[in-house]
Amino acid sequence: MNDNERMPRAHAIEDLLVERMHSDLTRPRWWRTWWGKLSAAGTVFVLAGVSIAAFQVLQPAPVTDTEVVDCLADPPLNADGSLSGTSVSVLTEDGRINVDDAVATCRTVWEAGFPADDPLDPSPTPGDIPTSFTVCVTNDGHPAVAPGDIDCVALSLHPADG
Repeated sequence: MNDNERMPRAHAIEDLLVERMHSDLTRPRWWRTWWGKLSAAGTVFVLAGVSIAAFQVLQPAPVTDTEVVDCLADPPLNADGSLSGTSVSVLTEDGRINVDDAVATCRTVWEAGFPADDPLDPSPTPGDIPTSFTVCVTNDGHPAVAPGDIDCVALSLHPADG
């Protein structure tokens, strides 16, 4: 019994297999196809966008709004990623006035007992004043003072100019 008797269409099957192998070997590489070029262009576009966004976040920013100062608590981030702390404004009869020294303002807030264990306590006990501060700038342009030496980018804030 020869091979042709066991497989009646052996030649047709062999021709199909050779044709399939030939088409697989002559198929263009994935990056030379239309979808491959589109994928490569999309990847370059996404990488460029991420690089520009990272540059904008890492870039130091000037303080443009000195009417509000954010005094951050320790730790400066809540569990949901938002900033913990309080915002401070100095009000007069004529309205808000500019805060010239954000660190001194936050030092006063911390001396007064912020953050208090009970936020409704009318006379909190004086708090501990941090020994070092980091001044960052929010996206709104006002200063945010964090206790300790903290990287502003870790808080999603801009480093302060100067």
